[in-house]
Amino acid sequence: MASLLHNSKLPSDPDLTGNLNTYLEALIVAHAIRFDTTSTELKLKLAPNKCFGPAGAQQIANALHNNTTLKILNIDADKLGRVGIKYLMNELKNNTTLELLRLGDKSFKPSLCVDLVYRIQTNQTLTTLEVINQTIVEDGLIYLCHAVSYHPTITSLTLINNGIKSELTIYLANMLRRNSVLTKLCYQKNIIGDDGIEDLASALVNNLTLKTLILGTNKISNNGFKDFIDALKSNTTLTVVYP
Repeated sequence: MASLLHNSKLPSDPDLTGNLNTYLEALIVAHAIRFDTTSTELKLKLAPNKCFGPAGAQQIANALHNNTTLKILNIDADKLGRVGIKYLMNELKNNTTLELLRLGDKSFKPSLCVDLVYRIQTNQTLTTLEVINQTIVEDGLIYLCHAVSYHPTITSLTLINNGIKSELTIYLANMLRRNSVLTKLCYQKNIIGDDGIEDLASALVNNLTLKTLILGTNKISNNGFKDFIDALKSNTTLTVVYP
C-alpha cells in the first residue's frame, strides 16, 4: 500500500467524479497530488449524493500547498461545503500557478461566495473565473461582482446558466464600470431580458477594456438587442457575440 501511494500519479486531465466520498480516498488523492509533478488540471466534481467531509477537504488542500504545476482547478464548491472550500481556497490564495478556477453544477450559496471572494482577492495569477450551471442568488452575485471588480489579474469571467435575472444585471453593470482589467465576459443562458441588456449598455458605453461580450440565450428581444447595439455605436473596441 505504501509503495502504491508513493508512486501515485494523477491521470492526464484527472476527473475524480464520485471518488471523494470517503476520507481514505481523499488521502489517496492528496498523496497523488503531492507526488505528481506534471499534471496541470485537477477536477473535483462529485457525483449526485456524493460528498466528503472537512477532514478530507483539508487533506487535499494541504497537498496543494506546495504544488507548483496546477493551472486549472475545476470544483463542485457546494459539495465541498463552506469549511471545505475555506480550506481549499486558503491554500490557493497565495498560489503562484493557478490560472483558471471553474465552479460548477451546484447551488452557489452566499456563504461560499464570501469565502471565495476573500481568498481569491490576493491571488496574483488567476486570470479566468468560470461559474457554470449554478443558482446564483442576489447576495451571491453581489459578492462575486465585488471580487472581480477590483481583482488585478482576472481578464475573463464566464457566467453560464446561472439563472441571473434582469434585475440582478445591474451588479454586473456596476462591476464593468469599476473594472479596468476584464477583457472577456461570457454571459450566456441567463434571463437578463431587455431591461438587463439596457443596464449593460449604459455600463459599456465608456468601457474601453472589454473586448468580447457573449450574450446568447438571454431572453432578449430583437428590438432590445438592436437598441443595445445602437447605444454602443461609439464603443469601437467591443465585439458582441449574439447568436
